[in-house]
Amino acid sequence: MAWFVQPENLRLLLECEMWTKRAHHFEVDLSAFRNILDLDKDRMITTVEPLVNMSQISRLTVPMNLALAVIAELDDLTIGGHINGYGIEVSSHIYSLISDTVVAYEIILTDGQLVRATKDREYSDLFCASPWSQGTLGLIVAAKIKLPIK
Repeated sequence: MAWFVQPENLRLLLECEMWTKRAHHFEVDLSAFRNILDLDKDRMITTVEPLVNMSQISRLTVPMNLALAVIAELDDLTIGGHINGYGIEVSSHIYSLISDTVVAYEIILTDGQLVRATKDREYSDLFCASPWSQGTLGLIVAAKIKLPIK
């Protein structure tokens, strides 16, 4: 028997359908989140907001003989777009996807709390689940991205 046909799951299915009919659509204006916040040449990490595009990063890093490990082919593509699920077309055989070069996220959760998610500290599950989540887990407001060693 298929899951949706089983009598014990019918009530849950109906409740989910009723909930989706009542769901609301919210928009959050992140248009101001387009700044490069920091470039730490000693640690080789840059901190950027989600709407920073490849052109902005290149203009900052190239004069210093630096670059992201994975660079998109179009200047207008953003870091947030790549992290949230649209960066699959840009990859590196050494570094993988852009999201694989991120060392930390600053995320606003649905309750309004700002958290810092890293791979091996608090919110590590959020860190691992954020790439490709398309913003469903929270809003990424900053990402710390590792630059390759010169």
